[in-house]
Amino acid sequence: KKYDLSPVTKNILGVSICPGPNLAYFDKIVSLKEMVDHIYGRSNLLKSGYRPHMFIKELQLYLEYLKDQLKETDRDNIKQHKYYDGYCTNMLDAVEYYRNHSEQILNSAKDRDQFLSDLNFIEKNIIQIRDQVILSVLN
Repeated sequence: KKYDLSPVTKNILGVSICPGPNLAYFDKIVSLKEMVDHIYGRSNLLKSGYRPHMFIKELQLYLEYLKDQLKETDRDNIKQHKYYDGYCTNMLDAVEYYRNHSEQILNSAKDRDQFLSDLNFIEKNIIQIRDQVILSVLN
């Protein structure tokens, strides 16, 4: 009983495991043994198909957030536009950083090619959004 805390909580019926974002890449319910085998590399429970690198997924989430925020933006608010321009600049800096460090991030040439292709796609989207933000301020 460290810190005089009881290990038992009051009448909680839910689970105490918090699933992470990688849950999206599983497509069935499995036993604990099957999951342990997956964790230790004895089996593969992931559904087949493309699974983006975690840095790509992070950029995709930031991009989706930006798109959602821009839907609610007051077109006349210069302060908001400056914020979004800075947001885009920061994302473009991240893309460039990942591009410059892709060899340290990924060992496989095939994985690196996909990673760089994904970065290019995200970069084009960011530039397009940034240009729309700038144009809306000028109009």
